[in-house]
Amino acid sequence: MKKLPIYGLFILININSFSQKTIDAIDSLKNVLKNNSTHDTLRVNTLIHLANVIFNADGTPEENTICIKYLNEALQISDSLKYREGKMRCYNLLGSCYSQIGNLTKGVENHLNSLKIAEQLNNQSSILLNLNSIGSIYFNMEDNKNALKFYTDALAVAEKIKNEREVARLQSHIGVVYHKMEQYSKALEYYTLCIRTCEKTNNLRVKAHVFNSYGRLFYDMSLKDESMKDFKKAISYYNQSLSLKRELKDLRGTANTLGNIAMVYSTTGEYDKSLKYYEEGKEIAEKLQYVIWLREGYEALSDTYEKMGDYKNALMYFKKFKKIIDTLQSSNSQEEIAKLQGQYNTEKKDNEILLLNKQKDLDNERINKQNTVLYFSFGSLAVVVVFSFFLFRGYKQKQRINLIIEEKNRSITDSIIYAKRIQQSLLPTEKYIERKLNELLKKD
Repeated sequence: MKKLPIYGLFILININSFSQKTIDAIDSLKNVLKNNSTHDTLRVNTLIHLANVIFNADGTPEENTICIKYLNEALQISDSLKYREGKMRCYNLLGSCYSQIGNLTKGVENHLNSLKIAEQLNNQSSILLNLNSIGSIYFNMEDNKNALKFYTDALAVAEKIKNEREVARLQSHIGVVYHKMEQYSKALEYYTLCIRTCEKTNNLRVKAHVFNSYGRLFYDMSLKDESMKDFKKAISYYNQSLSLKRELKDLRGTANTLGNIAMVYSTTGEYDKSLKYYEEGKEIAEKLQYVIWLREGYEALSDTYEKMGDYKNALMYFKKFKKIIDTLQSSNSQEEIAKLQGQYNTEKKDNEILLLNKQKDLDNERINKQNTVLYFSFGSLAVVVVFSFFLFRGYKQKQRINLIIEEKNRSITDSIIYAKRIQQSLLPTEKYIERKLNELLKKD
């Protein structure tokens, strides 16, 4: 099996297909919808929740179509209500639904729509979710450059918000991409980081995937370098992964690891063992319509039967492989996906320029306001200074006038006193007048 996926497609957790608990949850949510026909946020959230439960239960393509129907209704209501958070969640789950059924173009389109809204709302958790999902789509398209870019961006967000479980998942993703690029030392570095993070957080699901990745790493190194050939070590890690995935009821993960074990046995010429694991993996993948596995699984089965000389079965599986390839090519145009990402990047840059221009306008407005306040303050200060100057000058003038008046009053007072003294010196005294009157009276 040349290109069997060595890691699961999606960030969302898979549970056992339609357990009683799942059926009860679906019935309960349908009752909520029946009792609430109002186009409000409650209906939107119920539709999204219902689609999410069905999607996470490893539904068939028909059930995925039902999910898409619920989500499109929720998207329409959210749009009419201008409920951006609802639209963001609808687009994200639609992206996963379309990717699940192999329509990767629609998958990327919807995840990019969700990512735009998440960035506008500064919703870090949703940004992380969409970046990771887009990275997984590019990984399955074997576009390692873009896969690494989106995974690395997602890891930065996970570390920023201290989401250790997603840090572990993304360390594993990045290790797988380096693995695919045959940068084995970098792959081993990220796998080791991932195991440490998993042990810290008791993250068994990601640990199971990393064991699977270790197995594939030893397998690939065995093929590349005779001195490092150790297929038994590869099988050992795969078995550890398979045991955890069965325990967790991770059906897609189980199918992936079964395919990888089958590939090792095919390489070592143990075709009976190889077919046993391929058939078990194929049964799960066909039940889930896990087209990414089936694309590689059918090709691997065709190759194995050809090696065994069973050309009838080899031809049958080759035809199945070819049919899936034709279906995928019709719905997944790399040019269309590149165009969608280009539009997203252009819109993002335009929005950044718009924000910069708005910030510039706000800065200019703030500067103008500051200048106006400053000019007003200087003007007011100038008026106060001038007014104070005139008040001070008036005060000084008044002081001078008061001094002059005081001086004149003092001069007048002194003159009056002086005149009085002169007058008093010229007039006879009372005793003199009295004596003269007495003398005159005596004469008479």
